[in-house]
Amino acid sequence: MHDCVILPGLGGFVANYKPAEFDTVRNTASPPSKLILFNSNLIHNDGLLYAHVSETTGYGYKDVQNMAKTFIDGIRRDLRQGMKYSIEGLGYFYIGGEGQIRFNEEAGNNYLLESYGLPLLQYREFEKFPKPETYRSLTSEVDSLARQKRIRRWAYGTAAACLVAAMVFLPLKTFYINQAGIDLPIADSFQKELTEQVENLTESASPSPVNKANLMPSVSLNPVSEISLPVPEYHIVVGSFKDFGNARQLRNQLVEDGYTSRILSSEKGFYRVTAGTYAQQTEAAVMISSVRKGYENAWIFSN
Repeated sequence: MHDCVILPGLGGFVANYKPAEFDTVRNTASPPSKLILFNSNLIHNDGLLYAHVSETTGYGYKDVQNMAKTFIDGIRRDLRQGMKYSIEGLGYFYIGGEGQIRFNEEAGNNYLLESYGLPLLQYREFEKFPKPETYRSLTSEVDSLARQKRIRRWAYGTAAACLVAAMVFLPLKTFYINQAGIDLPIADSFQKELTEQVENLTESASPSPVNKANLMPSVSLNPVSEISLPVPEYHIVVGSFKDFGNARQLRNQLVEDGYTSRILSSEKGFYRVTAGTYAQQTEAAVMISSVRKGYENAWIFSN
């Protein structure tokens, strides 16, 4: 197979290799191909066409030359009359705006044998939409130091509550046993040991001095009540959307602008997009002025 075939006096057909490509506009993938181009400057006879036709049909070289001349003259005649000259399965000739002979290849042809049977593929793009996230579930965006602090409070508070509950239960149980006339002197030493463990655990959980009176059963369990309440956070909100996709798009834009953005879900089904989260309201009030330079409707929200 030859990559160039010349019609003497008319022009030459040139095979042009084209690699596989993806069209992101039409969402198509095309295999490697070989297209046919026409060059009107290739008019000199190289003998390739005549030799091939003579070998295939058995006609003499001179006879083939005369037949080719008649064929080419017919093409020129139709083009001068303003008509198109079609070659079935290949394309058609026409006269361009500059008065030169042009050729338009028939669409869908692929003359590369290695790509035989490979069709044009139409594909669809898929985007994974995450489950709507609340501000409590966005662990990747929460301040890691604040999160670790909450975990330590919860662990220490839970352990202290268990020990205090044991201190409450043990004296009552000892009282009823003593009423029955049974002497258990080990109970006092065990209660003392529990008290020392609670003191040591509470001192390691908080740098502030521990009030020993707070460890007595008659006082309310402050560590447990603190753990049950969420830590207040102050968010600078720049947008609120009913559609999660719009909220995510704004969050991505804020991240590109350098903000630590999060998506907070509300009970009414809205998704609030933040440009920063702070532990103190004063910090949020200071930063909101700079945020409003790019997002003038920004406001502070506290959970």
